Amino acid sequence: MYPLKNYAFKIILISVVLCILGWFFVPQLSVQLNPSKSKSSIAVSYSWRSASPLAIERQITSVLEGAFSTLQGVEKITSRSSLGSGFINLELDQYANEDVVRFEAANLIRQAYPQLPLQASYPIIRINKADEDQNQRAFLSFSIAGSYTPFNIQEKLQLFVVPQIGAIEGIDRAEVYGAEQKEFLVKYKMAQLQTLELSKQEILQAIQTYYDEQSIGEVITNQEQVTLSIRPRQEVDWNIPLAKKGNRIIYLTDIAQIEEQEQETRNYYRVNAKNAINLAVYAENNANTLALVNLVEAQLAESIQHTGLDLTIKKDTDSTKFLKEELNKIFERFLYTIAILLAFVGIVTRNWRYVLHIVFHFVVSISLAFIAYYFFKIEIQLYSMAGLTISLGLVLDNIIVMLDHLKKQGNTQVFLPIVASTLTSMGALSLIYFLDEQQKENLIDFAWIIIINLGVSLAVARFLVPALWHVFPIQFSHKKQVKPIEEKAFFKFYLKLTQALLKHKKKLIFLIIFIFGIPLFMLPTKLDSNEKWYEKLYNTTYGNSWFQEEVNYHLKRYLGGAFRLFSVYVYENSYYSRNQETVLYVNASMEKGASVHQMNEAFLQIENYLTQFEEIENFSSYVYSGDYASIEIRFKEAFEKSSFPHVLKAKITR
Repeated sequence: MYPLKNYAFKIILISVVLCILGWFFVPQLSVQLNPSKSKSSIAVSYSWRSASPLAIERQITSVLEGAFSTLQGVEKITSRSSLGSGFINLELDQYANEDVVRFEAANLIRQAYPQLPLQASYPIIRINKADEDQNQRAFLSFSIAGSYTPFNIQEKLQLFVVPQIGAIEGIDRAEVYGAEQKEFLVKYKMAQLQTLELSKQEILQAIQTYYDEQSIGEVITNQEQVTLSIRPRQEVDWNIPLAKKGNRIIYLTDIAQIEEQEQETRNYYRVNAKNAINLAVYAENNANTLALVNLVEAQLAESIQHTGLDLTIKKDTDSTKFLKEELNKIFERFLYTIAILLAFVGIVTRNWRYVLHIVFHFVVSISLAFIAYYFFKIEIQLYSMAGLTISLGLVLDNIIVMLDHLKKQGNTQVFLPIVASTLTSMGALSLIYFLDEQQKENLIDFAWIIIINLGVSLAVARFLVPALWHVFPIQFSHKKQVKPIEEKAFFKFYLKLTQALLKHKKKLIFLIIFIFGIPLFMLPTKLDSNEKWYEKLYNTTYGNSWFQEEVNYHLKRYLGGAFRLFSVYVYENSYYSRNQETVLYVNASMEKGASVHQMNEAFLQIENYLTQFEEIENFSSYVYSGDYASIEIRFKEAFEKSSFPHVLKAKITR
């Protein structure tokens, strides 16, 4: 008997409500191509215009590295000093709290900043939780053009577009490339300064104080701590007081001439070798990039209207395109799997109500799983989707076993064996926690998807299946079925085959071992030590040079079997790689002292060479400095799996 029959209708009603609610959680799930979970790190960047890498290394990088060496929870410190800029990356261990480490690092930067050169910028610190490659590359980029100066377009985009897109939930940042900011050049005569007893340091200090943002304290409002500060004037005014000599106040305009000019280019970013103004959008870790694409495009179209300029927008890159294609393939396989499983159930039972029961229970199970994915922060990516597909059969199995037991016995006593078998499957997945860190990061969501689905199926089998059976029972025909001739012939053949295999059991075991292979090829040629009797015996027999050259080669070849073939031709020549679209990366660096302009000239030649290939869909160029630059080349769908990417690589590197 069903002990909760008085609550059957309530259980069904609650299940329907949760089922509907679960589908509203789907857009809130994190959708990625590959797992984005990785060790947290903190990036610190700084700049010193026109300074050599050696000067930045000695006067900034080494000072900050020495300060950061006292931080607890930092597993590894890496740094890079380039022409005019540098950065330090702090890799945290798995137990470190990134917010606490960031706070401590900020305090150390504040203490070390007076030791840095006056011309150096204040170091910028940010937490990086995303995969390094994904974090450094925009998932969306647009080319924006119009009949205006590049600086005017970029200024409007910085004012009206970048803040609006950056405010979208899930967006890490938006950056504009293509035009340099304006700067002011202060010209003065050293003789005049000496006459007035002024120094260059006093001029720099006065300008910095005049335009600096000064904190006046902190207040607590609405249970939030807010820092109050005095912001400098928005308009540019160079009538800055420098010093008082007698009764006269000396202003900057009295001793210097100020000229406005465009800053020297520090880096370059181009798409398809075009120098249009480019807007690059970066997503946060665990963000649903599929949903963000539509939000960014809508916000961009709206924000462009507020600029007051007649601009044209062209989407250059969209990394979610490949993600959509891969998820569509998995979704199709998912539907085929469900259709095949239900078709088999329908053929066996020949009862459409029975199939409807299974469909309803299955839909409820998946909907409840979606809710669990959201609260457990499970990413939907290729590995977890594979876990979802694999777990379908196990979920349906628990439902069918409970339904079949209700049909034959009329009770739910089979639930305990279902729990035991399900816990066995869950326990097998615990081995993932003992893998190395990289494989664990890739497979952890795969395991959690299966565990959650199995757990939900247990709840459905225990409560919903009996409740629905009690409210809507299924009637089966009890006519005696005659086994068809094909079924009798199959069992007859199976019986004869089993008897024959049992008769030659020893030969069969020997054949299986021979086909699988004896791993003689894994034995060492000779033992390093030759002191014990068994070591001497091994080295004089199996380790003998004649035996190794004349006999052992043939033993390995003929006794190694399939295991040897797999180890030599598959495993040893394989490497780990995530599933992703075909992209050719071109990285370049020059000798120390090279400028960003020299690197850019070299890259322009490569870009002009790439424009002749119709097989290329688009390519993005990043010229960071004279030390480092890169190009990402993406191919049209018809050529992604062809030999052209390899041919192009050979042509570029020859």
